[in-house]
Amino acid sequence: AELQRLYHTLIDEDDTSIADVAVDISNNELWAVTTGDSKRLYKVTDFPTALPVFEDSPTAIAVYQTMPHVATKSSDYLATLYRYNGTSMELVNEFAESDSTINSMAVHGSSLYLGMENGLIYSFDGLNFDIVGVMENPVKTVYSDGNLLYLVLKNSTTLFVYNGTGF
Repeated sequence: AELQRLYHTLIDEDDTSIADVAVDISNNELWAVTTGDSKRLYKVTDFPTALPVFEDSPTAIAVYQTMPHVATKSSDYLATLYRYNGTSMELVNEFAESDSTINSMAVHGSSLYLGMENGLIYSFDGLNFDIVGVMENPVKTVYSDGNLLYLVLKNSTTLFVYNGTGF
């Protein structure tokens, strides 16, 4: 017997695209951020629930310390990191470095890692931000499999692994 999977549309808005998604396995929730005409955070359990609207364009999302953390970029490519506390968005940090757009985020161990367009990689422990890497190319993806933290750069064929102090 052939397995048939049926899919249906969860989010469909004109001139809007999904910027990123994150799964909170502990609460069985999917979180999504959209960009374009509708810059919004969505919580998906059985059906999507539209939550706060952003002024700037969302670029990445990760669930850290049980809260969705959303990165946005301004028109001059500066990043802002927010967290959703269940009722509203809270400002976590504004990044002033040139091309500080956060392209990817991943939770690894007890920290949130941010990979940026300017090649910087930050770790965030819930209170403090520390630079743990400076790469020559923009960061494309930061990913954790629960054991190791991986990094992929744009325009690169190299896969980097975090050794606890750097890549």
